Amino acid sequence: MSDGFSMICLALECSTSRRSVAVARDAVLLAEASHSAGRETPLFSMIVGVLARASVARHDVQSIAIGLGPGSYTGIRIAIAAAQGWELAHSVRLLGVDSVEATAHRARLLGLRGRIAVVADAHRGECYVAEYDLNPDSIVPLTPLRIATRPEVEVLRSAGARIAGPELEALGLQGDSVFPDAAALTDLAFGRTSFLPPEQLEPIYLRPTTFVKARPARTLPGTVIP
Repeated sequence: MSDGFSMICLALECSTSRRSVAVARDAVLLAEASHSAGRETPLFSMIVGVLARASVARHDVQSIAIGLGPGSYTGIRIAIAAAQGWELAHSVRLLGVDSVEATAHRARLLGLRGRIAVVADAHRGECYVAEYDLNPDSIVPLTPLRIATRPEVEVLRSAGARIAGPELEALGLQGDSVFPDAAALTDLAFGRTSFLPPEQLEPIYLRPTTFVKARPARTLPGTVIP
C-alpha cells in the first residue's frame, strides 16, 4: 500500500444538515451522494449506493476520511461510529478532516476568491469562524478556528471579508451558502499521512467540556430508609 491517502478512499461528511458520502480512487472522484439529514436517509444506505455506482466492493475500501466538524455533534458521531465499525471489520486507515477547511475548499471550487470568513453554527447565539485566503490553486489559512458572536462576524464583513458557510440564513447572516461535502474531504485527504487509530477520532469541539455533579438525594423528615 502506498504512503498517503491514495488508492480507494471513502469519505463521510455529516457535520451539517446536509450529509454526504463520496468514494474516490487516487483523488479522482468516482461517485458521491448527499441528502438532507431531516429526511432520515440512513448513512449506510448512502454508502452502499455510492459504492455500487462506483463499482467498488466494501473490502476494496482502503481508507476513510471523516469530517470532524465543528458542527452537528450527533451527525459527526454517527460518521465516526460508522468509520470505527468499518475499521474493525476491514482494517482500513482513518483520517479526520476539519469540516470548516472542507467548506473553504468547496468555496474555492465554486469560484470564491480572496479573504473568506467561513462561518458555522456554534449554537448559544455564537458561530465558529475561520478565515482563509482563497486563490485559484490554494487555500491559505489566515486565522485559526474560533468561536465568535454574530456582531463580530459582521465586523469581519466590514473589514472586507466575504462570509461563506452552511445555513447562514438560520444564523441571521447574509453571505454565500457553502456546505462541506464528502468530495471535498477526498481532495483534502489525498496525500496526507496523519492517520488515527479508531479510538482517537473525536469531533472538533472548541468549548470546554464541563460536568456538574448531581446533588445528594434529599431525605424528608420522618422518612424511613430501609
